Amino acid sequence: MSHAAEANPNNPATGRPEVSAGRWLLRALYVVATFFSAFFAAHGVLMTGQFLNDEIPAGKIEAITGHTKIGPKLRLDTGREAVFSSQVLFQQAKPVELKPGDRVEKRRDSFVYIVNGSALTDLRWVRQNWLLPVRLLVPLVAYVIVGTVYVLAYKRTPLGDCVWSDADPKRPRRPRTRAGLITAMLLTWLIVFGLVTTAFGCMAGCLSGIGKAIFE
Repeated sequence: MSHAAEANPNNPATGRPEVSAGRWLLRALYVVATFFSAFFAAHGVLMTGQFLNDEIPAGKIEAITGHTKIGPKLRLDTGREAVFSSQVLFQQAKPVELKPGDRVEKRRDSFVYIVNGSALTDLRWVRQNWLLPVRLLVPLVAYVIVGTVYVLAYKRTPLGDCVWSDADPKRPRRPRTRAGLITAMLLTWLIVFGLVTTAFGCMAGCLSGIGKAIFE
């Protein structure tokens, strides 16, 4: 009986197979890398859309009338008002401080913010700071490496192992090849990214609507 108990790989408390510490560690790293990479990717996409949609009519700053969560609020010599993104001002080799007399412009459907005739941003700036920044690339590369190692070592996807046990009759039986499992792992990230982006977009829309209802 003692030999049979030693040979039983299942956890007597749960009836599920014991999982090695290394396998648990890979799962934990996978979950952390998934969360952070999807979070930063979704945030970057939404910010990119905000920059692309932003518009500042060409004009000279007459006064800085206040500050919003987006940036300083400007009154221009044309009589129009605009908000200049703080992200654009601060994410420079030398942060830019706007002052009365400065000329500003930002056209819709363009990434170029102009101050006194100089372009502060362009597509390269957006890509470097928002679409593919280091804070995204590190967890994304970790996700691919950890997920691939897990598939090659255990012939399972990390997410599948977190949800279903080997004995679970509901466990998907396909894909069976390592190439198919790696593809499924990559598709899983795209699905998570899409869900996080949608959630962020809904939250941003709700908060924007609440802010307008309160302050306008």
